[in-house]
Amino acid sequence: DAYWRRTHHHATHHLFWWQGGYCPVLEIEHVPRHLQDNTHILSGYRAYYSSKRSWASLFHMHNETFDIWTHVLSCLFALGLALTLWLPSAYTYLQFADRLVLTGFLLCASMTFICSSLFHLHMCQSHNAHVFYGCLDFSGISALILGTSATISYFIFYDMPVARNSWTVVLACVNTTGIFGPLFPIWSAPHFRKLRTWSYIISGCLSSGPFLHYLILSGFHHAALPSPTQNFFMPGLILMVLFYLFGAFIYMAQFPERMKPGAFDYLGHSHTIWHIFVSIAAYSHWHALLGAAQWR
Repeated sequence: DAYWRRTHHHATHHLFWWQGGYCPVLEIEHVPRHLQDNTHILSGYRAYYSSKRSWASLFHMHNETFDIWTHVLSCLFALGLALTLWLPSAYTYLQFADRLVLTGFLLCASMTFICSSLFHLHMCQSHNAHVFYGCLDFSGISALILGTSATISYFIFYDMPVARNSWTVVLACVNTTGIFGPLFPIWSAPHFRKLRTWSYIISGCLSSGPFLHYLILSGFHHAALPSPTQNFFMPGLILMVLFYLFGAFIYMAQFPERMKPGAFDYLGHSHTIWHIFVSIAAYSHWHALLGAAQWR
């Protein structure tokens, strides 16, 4: 077809799909600039794909394959955990409201993972698709921030309904902007950059607000929190933060592909590692919440 005639001279690997046709992958110098985000990844790129061919590439090897599947599998795992919450014999110490809150977190995490997967799957179609699915990816990030911070607020203010409900409303309002804002074209407009940036800064700062507020109310007394040797709430939160920070450091440093460009094009590059650490961090938070529920 016309697409194949444009690109076959530069293809480094041809992959056949009985519905999508050929799924060629290209070297970095032959793809549009908006796909050249990491100059240390030299090959395995998809470009100018149709929607049908993008879906077909889900089952073939390219430099986004593991970025996609790490979060597809994480999404399925989170949904599976959500289902186990409602088994009659599971988590018998949880109240009905606790199950709803925990389910909400897992659904937020699932949204994050699926939005990320859709971005990495369809970003290769065009610049407009890259922008649209990139915005969808940001919506998913805001959903995870909301799910993480709101669930902490729920459990630490378990016996303080006014503080709990107030923080829930504040967090929901701020993060709803980050969830639904990217779905409108103005969100990605250059003149909207400052407001967009501030919305994420405020969202990130407020996410730690409930925990700090609780410590202030309790006078920073160690007895106000469960013992880390007997309950996983605090260790889980600390591990979550460490996993996020370490994963973000790897992502920003573009390690290990920076050390040997081209060697990690398909497997083991920084974005895949970042995805894995995001998934582990979310799982740590899940266990922290179970510890918080036992504590309360």
